[in-house]
Amino acid sequence: MSHRLLAALLALCVALTACSDGGADGQGAGDGVLRVGVSLDTDSYDPYLTIQAAAALLYPAYDTLTVMDEQAEVHPSLATAWEQTDATTWRLRLREDVVFHDDSPLTAEVVKKNFERGKTLDTSPYAALYSAMKTITAVDEHTVDIAFGSPYPSFPSDIASMPGAMVSGKALDAGTDLTTAMVGAGGWTYDAQASSKGSKVVYRAFDKYWDAEAVRADTVEYQIISDDNARFTAFQSGQVDIVGHLQPSQVKPAESAGAAVHAVPIELNVLGISDRTAKLVPALADERVREAMALLVDRDALNASAYSGGGDPDLGGFMPKSTKWHTDDLDDRYRKADVARAKELLTEAGYPNGFSLKIGSVDLVKQRLSALSQLMAEGGIDLQVTTVPPGTLAKQNRAGNFPVFYGTSRNVEPAGWYSTYVAEAGPYNAVFGATDMRDLDAKVVEASSTQDQDQAVALWNEVQTEVLDRGYLIPLMWTSQRSAISSSVDGEPVLRPSESTPRPHGLAASR
Repeated sequence: MSHRLLAALLALCVALTACSDGGADGQGAGDGVLRVGVSLDTDSYDPYLTIQAAAALLYPAYDTLTVMDEQAEVHPSLATAWEQTDATTWRLRLREDVVFHDDSPLTAEVVKKNFERGKTLDTSPYAALYSAMKTITAVDEHTVDIAFGSPYPSFPSDIASMPGAMVSGKALDAGTDLTTAMVGAGGWTYDAQASSKGSKVVYRAFDKYWDAEAVRADTVEYQIISDDNARFTAFQSGQVDIVGHLQPSQVKPAESAGAAVHAVPIELNVLGISDRTAKLVPALADERVREAMALLVDRDALNASAYSGGGDPDLGGFMPKSTKWHTDDLDDRYRKADVARAKELLTEAGYPNGFSLKIGSVDLVKQRLSALSQLMAEGGIDLQVTTVPPGTLAKQNRAGNFPVFYGTSRNVEPAGWYSTYVAEAGPYNAVFGATDMRDLDAKVVEASSTQDQDQAVALWNEVQTEVLDRGYLIPLMWTSQRSAISSSVDGEPVLRPSESTPRPHGLAASR
C-alpha cells in the first residue's frame, strides 16, 4: 500500500470518527458547542430560588410547564393543555412521554410535589404564586388541578418561566441538594465537572429528551460576564454566540457586524418603597415623602445618562403599552421632574434638609442607580448605592435589608405584577408587614373574578393609579430587553418576555 493511499485512508477514518461523535457521552446528534454570554450568576441552582434575571442559566436543564412566544402568547410545553374548571381552579394536562435526567417520569404527582414544595419556600421570588395555591390535586396520572384561594388569571403565563420549572419527583424524595445539582427534564444535563462557579455553566445533550429535534447543540456553555462592555467584547470576538442584556449603545455595532438583535419592549424599571412601616427609614412612611421622590425623577435625564437614550421616558404606568392593561392616563404622571414641589413636600413632612437611605445594587444596574442617586440629591435625599455580591440582591431585598429596591417588572398581566410587588402577601413585604394596600388587595380579587373584561380593565386601571398615587412603586423607565445572536447561529431564536437570552432549543452554532 502506498504512503499516499495510507494517508488518505487515515484521513477518512478521522473524518468518519468525527461525524459519528454525538457529543459528550455520545448523546444527541447536535452541532458542537453553543456559547451564551450572560450577566448574572445565581447563588443556587434551585429553580424556585433563582431570580428571573438569572434564570437563563437553568433553562437548558429545566423545562417549564408552558412557554411564551415573543408576543407573550402562551404555548404548551410540559403541559399540553390547560383550562379553568371553576373560577379559582386551573387544570393542567401533562405530556406522557417526559422523563427526567434521573429516568423518572413526569406525572401529576410530581407536579403536586413541586408546587407543594414551592409553598414551603418563604424566600422564593415566586412565593406570591405558590402561597396563593390552596390545594394541588392529582386527578389522574397526567392531570393535575391547582385550586387558588381566589381567582388567579395569570397562572398559565406565570408557569411559562422559572415558577413553572419541574424538578424530578425522585430527586425531591431523595432530598437532593438543588442548590448545587440540577435534576430537570430539559434538553441538556448539567456537567458539574466542566462548570466553574461564577465563571461558566456547562450542559451536555440529553438523549432521552421528549423533543429530540430541539436538541441541536451537543454542548451548551454559559459564560458569566458581569461587565457590560466585556460581555459585548466577548460577543464581538466570537467568544460567545449569543449575548444577553445588550445595552442600547451596543445595538448598532452588533447589527453592523451582521448579528440579529432581538428586543422585547416589556421591561419596566421601578423604585419600590418597601419600608412604609418605618422599620429602617421613618421618612418613607409619609406619603408626601414618597411623592417627593417621584417628583425628583427626571426621566429624560435618566434616559440620557443611564440608558444611552434607549429607554422610553414617554411611557408611565406598570403594564406594557402593547397590552390592554396599559393605562394611558398614567403616561404623563411624573413625566417631568418638579424639584421645587418636591422640596415643598419634604418640608411639609418635616424633612427640609432631606434624609439618607440605602439601596442595594449589582454591577448590572449600578450606572442606573448612580444616576438616580444624583437626581434624588437635587431634593436633599442621600440615596446611597450599596453593592452586594452577585446573585444575592433579590434575596437581600426580600429579607428587608434595604428600605427601597430597584426592580425590573416583565409582567404582561397585572395579577402577576401586583402579587409580586404590591400585595400584602408579596415577597417584598414579608419583613416590613405593610397593610396599607389591603383595600387594593380586595379590588384585585374583584378584578380577577369578573368575567367582564371591560370591568376588569377599569378595575386594574384604578389599582395601577392608586399604586402610583400612594408611592408604593415609582416607575423609572420603560425599556426593551435585548439579546444579540451571531450570524453563526442556525435556527429560530425566541426571546421571551421574561428572559435575558433565547433558550438554546432548536439552535446550533457553526464555526
